[in-house]
Amino acid sequence: VGGSGGTGSCAIQIAKRLGAHVTTTCSKKNMDFCKATDVDGVYDCIGETGICSKSNKVLKDGGKFVSIAAWADFFQHKWERGVSGTMLQMDSTNAKTLETLQDMFENGEIKAATTKVFKLENIVDALKEGAKGHTVGKIVIEID
Repeated sequence: VGGSGGTGSCAIQIAKRLGAHVTTTCSKKNMDFCKATDVDGVYDCIGETGICSKSNKVLKDGGKFVSIAAWADFFQHKWERGVSGTMLQMDSTNAKTLETLQDMFENGEIKAATTKVFKLENIVDALKEGAKGHTVGKIVIEID
């Protein structure tokens, strides 16, 4: 869930590199962006309810629903047919995990999507942009 944001777009790339079949969600305006991340499918769920129930129906037996966000429906949902749901969690204190991610970025296996770059002196504008929500990719602060 949430394939057009900075975290989701990186999560897609990591999952694809690990051999996963990935279907993600985003708004209609971000469909092309998500398709460019090499996902296997994109679903517009804006305004939808019951995402877990719907996912439960379309995932293959034993499939995994992974979300970068938590919401009540996710934690209370009863998964069926061996389907399971989990939140994406990275151990950012594990040096090996961080080294692996660093290597993936440096080797071009993963690319961070950037929505806007702000100079440090314009950090207030960057914070206002982030507060709007639903950015595609990451907002970057450039420090000279």
